[in-house]
Amino acid sequence: MEPAASRRRLPTGTGPALDKEERAMSEGHQHTVHGENVVLDIGGEVGALVVYTNADLSGQEIEISRTGDGEPRVHTEVHPRRLGPAGVHAAVFASLAAGEYDLWPPGQAGPVSVRIEGGGVAEVDWRDPPGPLSG
Repeated sequence: MEPAASRRRLPTGTGPALDKEERAMSEGHQHTVHGENVVLDIGGEVGALVVYTNADLSGQEIEISRTGDGEPRVHTEVHPRRLGPAGVHAAVFASLAAGEYDLWPPGQAGPVSVRIEGGGVAEVDWRDPPGPLSG
């Protein structure tokens, strides 16, 4: 396990219980601001990715795969989140092996390339117009 100093927190989640999250998914998307923190498990050869979006992508999934593979893809959902005094919509991939990835935007045929650095947090801004990033 990496030292606590290598972990960064970003807001997410409405509750820690998995059964609560599963129940919410089966009942449809909830569009509340997520105020709890995401623990990014980064360090060594593992990094993370935060994708900022406009509100219209809230509740939609963004997929990612290693460049050139296309499959398997993993996904995460866009949620409204607190970031300081302002709110943002973002998808967080909390733990990705360092390397080149293809990010698959909802409703688009082709991927967007992104590089994940070990111990770092990559940020992609799909907002229109772009806004300030966290770091």
